[in-house]
Amino acid sequence: GERAGSTPRDPTPASDTKQAIRIAPVKMTQQAVEPQQNHDDDDDVDGEVVVHVTNASESQAITVHPEDDDKPSIAGPQQHGKQPAQAVPAPAPAPTPEFPGMIRWYNKRRRIGFIVDPKSKRGHDVFVTNLRSELPTWPGAPVLFQKREVDSKMVAANVKFTDLRYNVFSAVGSSEGRKPDNEDRCAQYNLGSIGNFYAVFDGHGGVGCAEHLVKTLHRQLLATWRQHWPVNVHGHINADDEVRMVSSALTEAFLATDKVYLQAAGKKKLQDGCTAIVALLVDGFEAPKQSTAPGVTGGVTKLFCANLGDCRGILCRHTKTGWLPVRLSEDHTPSRADEQKRVIAAGGQVGMDKAGCWRVTKQKGALSELKKDKKEERRALTTTRGFGFLDMKSPAIVSASPEVKVFTLTPEDCMVILASDGIWDVLTDAEVVTIATEKSHKTDDARVQAIIKTALNKGSGDNMTVVIFRLGWGKWHRSSDRVEEKPEAPKADDLDMFA
Repeated sequence: GERAGSTPRDPTPASDTKQAIRIAPVKMTQQAVEPQQNHDDDDDVDGEVVVHVTNASESQAITVHPEDDDKPSIAGPQQHGKQPAQAVPAPAPAPTPEFPGMIRWYNKRRRIGFIVDPKSKRGHDVFVTNLRSELPTWPGAPVLFQKREVDSKMVAANVKFTDLRYNVFSAVGSSEGRKPDNEDRCAQYNLGSIGNFYAVFDGHGGVGCAEHLVKTLHRQLLATWRQHWPVNVHGHINADDEVRMVSSALTEAFLATDKVYLQAAGKKKLQDGCTAIVALLVDGFEAPKQSTAPGVTGGVTKLFCANLGDCRGILCRHTKTGWLPVRLSEDHTPSRADEQKRVIAAGGQVGMDKAGCWRVTKQKGALSELKKDKKEERRALTTTRGFGFLDMKSPAIVSASPEVKVFTLTPEDCMVILASDGIWDVLTDAEVVTIATEKSHKTDDARVQAIIKTALNKGSGDNMTVVIFRLGWGKWHRSSDRVEEKPEAPKADDLDMFA
């Protein structure tokens, strides 16, 4: 199934049922989003937002700040001894006209933005403020609004979102594959003004660390963000400053979450760990010459991607020659030259085991001589970064500092796919995009299941988890066009916080 907009409060862990082959999708339906609670007067808009969904049609409007019309009095004077005169109702006030428009950009953190006003003779936008943070204020979203003059400026009032297709739709699925247990986990949250949070966690040696991340990583991100965001900022901050603050908040949240888990693991003598990929979809960035939605320039949505280890994310972009996979993250493996340099500097060792697999360890001696029992396997890991792994954190041979990349979304960007390494071990980026964009898949849930089944049929021996979120405002082309095999390199203006 698929659902619109905000993501559920409770994350959906991967299935732990011991079956030979099973895919456990999260059942969601494509529904309109209706706010559960009003945050108009809530100063703390960065908290976790719970969204209630109803079976509303796509054409249902969401009204912001409704106001009751004045009710005329019908009480008239009465005369003594005579039949009281019947009260004459006052004439109904003329209805306030509504104007069609589109969101150019709306920043939920600053609570300000602009609506494109096609009726304006001078081509002026209409200022809008204090929309509820859980509403779908993505660039290009069609709206109806009323105009009011405040301090000689035209301001939008009673904004209604008229087309819920301009939203984000998601689906997830997971399978233990050929393993007896599923140690993968995933999470989806609406973090209010910060944005939409999506994550895949791949547990190693147990599920304790992965389940800890599902419950706490997004909360730590919220707490860290509040420390970065200045109070009463209003318009005194630019888009570049916001990008730096979000990126720093992600990095600090990863490190703080890992520190908390290591303290608990030390008391219980736990050695399990987890790799991860997190995608944060954040809107409301003013960009005069750029566009995320078709036909609307001036505002963009940005995608922040933070990863540890070998979980991976890709973006599906439609070009004139077909579908193009855009790599959102780079795997942290011992085969990377820069990772080898960091591990060795920290006092670790990198090499190949008997099977020809690159591994990292803090033990001395040849890696090819390591035994293959579980205890030794944990000490010779196939990833150079991750949460947990207590015995590899002192010194920090395995790092919990994420690699954060930032991408400005374009109208050609249609879908983001996050997956654990059980998918990427047997499928290329281009193959995953080809499966996800196949015409026969009518729903996002069908796309998720098709990716997992294909990986299983190609011999994946690991747990497999896939999270898809589709951008409803993009130029979605149902196409079986060929997919370009060469992933697109990040643009020069993309921010890489890796150091």
